[in-house]
Parts: sequence; structure tokens; C-alpha cells
Amino acid sequence: MPLDKVSRNLVFAVLSAEDHYFYEHHGVSAEGTMRAFVANLTAGKPVQGGSTLTQQLVKNVFFEGESRTIPLKLAESVVAAQIEGRYSKKKILEMYLKPDLFRFRAYGCEQAARTYFGKSSEELTIGESAFLAGIIKSPSYLGDNLIVIKLSN
Repeated sequence: MPLDKVSRNLVFAVLSAEDHYFYEHHGVSAEGTMRAFVANLTAGKPVQGGSTLTQQLVKNVFFEGESRTIPLKLAESVVAAQIEGRYSKKKILEMYLKPDLFRFRAYGCEQAARTYFGKSSEELTIGESAFLAGIIKSPSYLGDNLIVIKLSN
């Protein structure tokens, strides 16, 4: 779906939740990677990701289901930089919002808006957009619980 057909609220919500500096980096954020490395090292386990939205797109499209290793993270970073060199930020956002980010119930932002709220993605409110952005982080838990809430009303 073209980005101009997606609610600006949803675009802002996704960028706020997933990649504040999307328009400022070239696919990889050294600061984000270092922040996640320190947090994970301090906790002794993975507690934070340092991936940019472009790296997440690469992971979702090319490396879905792969175990998270340092060589894989490096490959993901290289491909993310290549994508940033080839496509506009607008096109990257369109590609990111298309895949199965809203798993189990909807494919892409337009179907997610219709499935969860019965409206076009262009009509989403700020709250609805924030909810859909949250589903990206935990699609099965948040998405399935909203369906249960809707069915119980």
C-alpha cells in the first residue's frame, strides 16, 4: 500500500515505537547497537534490541526464524545499508508496513486497521495507530487479546 494511503498517525506511531531516528541514519544505528549491547551485557541476557526499522525489515524478509547470532546481525546490517542505498525512506516504510507485522489476524497495515478497528488505515486515530504499532512488538499477545475484548463486548 502506498505510504500516502496510510494514516500519518500510524506512521508516526510506528516510528516512535520502532525507530526514532529513522530519517537520520543509513540503515544501521551505531548508538542503538551499542546501547543494546551494553544493556544485554549488563543483564546477562538479551533484554533490548538495537535494530533500526530497516534492519527489522531485513530480518523479517530475509532472516525470519534464524537464530540471532553476531554473524547474522552483521549480515543484517550489511543488507540494511544496501537497502538504504537503493530505496527511499518512503519506500522502506511502505515495505516495512506491508509484511506480516500484525501476525495471526491481519496482513499489513490496511488489513490490520480493518480487522481490529473496522476502518481504513487512513482513518486511524492516534490511539488506534499506537495500538497497531504495539502489535508489531508482540503480535500474538496484543492482537489476540484485542480480538477477545471485541468479541466480549
